[in-house]
Amino acid sequence: MFELVYSAKKKTYTEQVLYRFGGNPDGDTPYAGLIFDKLGNLYGTTIYGGANGYGTVFEVTTGGVESVLYSFCSQPSCTDGKYPAAPLLQDKNGNLYSTTGEGGTSNMGTVFELPTGGEEKVLWSFTGPPDGRGPSQGALVQDKKGNLYGSTEYGGTNNFGAVFKVPPK
Repeated sequence: MFELVYSAKKKTYTEQVLYRFGGNPDGDTPYAGLIFDKLGNLYGTTIYGGANGYGTVFEVTTGGVESVLYSFCSQPSCTDGKYPAAPLLQDKNGNLYSTTGEGGTSNMGTVFELPTGGEEKVLWSFTGPPDGRGPSQGALVQDKKGNLYGSTEYGGTNNFGAVFKVPPK
């Protein structure tokens, strides 16, 4: 992760590295985009790495200090999910939401919530046709009632994907 710093005097940009990932336990391959909180801290996911090798949710402070908020596949049979590749969504209370491409009760992906200061909760575990399999790498969206919407790459009635809605719990 890096920051571009502009020098008006020199009229140039320079790169400032905020954090370098190391694999285990901090994460590997931060694939999805990042989001900011109100304080300017960055949040994102890594597809690999972490304590179990199946990805993380992380925070990087404005000072470049990284913290792993969650390491995936920490539950038996990876029922909590693995390989998060989609960007995070943060609600007004600071809770984080996204998907994992695999894992869950049927190993076909999950929709998860990571409450501020809390433990990861699986909101939905995909089972393949007809509800979907392998949530896409696109971002979730949330309506005013807290419902989450997204899409899957596979599954659905014809196995060509599905659009899903997960109500708040």
